[in-house]
Amino acid sequence: MSKKKVIYIDEDARFGGPQHRMILTAKNLTNRYDFLFLISNDDNKIFIGKLKYDSLKYKQIKITRLSKDFKTLIKYIIFFIPELISLMMLLKKFNPDVVQVNSTPHFKALIASSLLNLKTIWVLEDCNLPKPIIMTFKILNYIFKPKIIVTSNTVRDYYLKNFQYCYKNNFLQDTC
Repeated sequence: MSKKKVIYIDEDARFGGPQHRMILTAKNLTNRYDFLFLISNDDNKIFIGKLKYDSLKYKQIKITRLSKDFKTLIKYIIFFIPELISLMMLLKKFNPDVVQVNSTPHFKALIASSLLNLKTIWVLEDCNLPKPIIMTFKILNYIFKPKIIVTSNTVRDYYLKNFQYCYKNNFLQDTC
């Protein structure tokens, strides 16, 4: 039996807790799954070093992270559609069984995988984001209905406070 292909998409490759968690998960499950990390080619030196150290496969992609920095935000808006299309083409090429979107504001990854009808897991892990991010999360969650993983009860309450949800097969569901 062949291993299932899992693609981790990280639009913000600055190394921190989420990236560390992704690496730990992949290291512990490489006997059952084939992982590929698609990571931004910006600010990724530490992340790539860690991936290489653990012999994990990755591909750098041209993708702009969402940011409060004015120049980065303008770049994000201008290149949103071309980067979304490029990401969709990559996902088609790699044909994963599962796509994991690794943070709340990684909207391009969620939209691309969802438009291709790929099984998508959206990891929510922070609870200090501005209201427009929360509103966008709610809209995209409603439209695409990805599987959701929350990293704590605080995060769950922050994003899903007024949702009725239950756990099914270890994933948070918006309906039972």
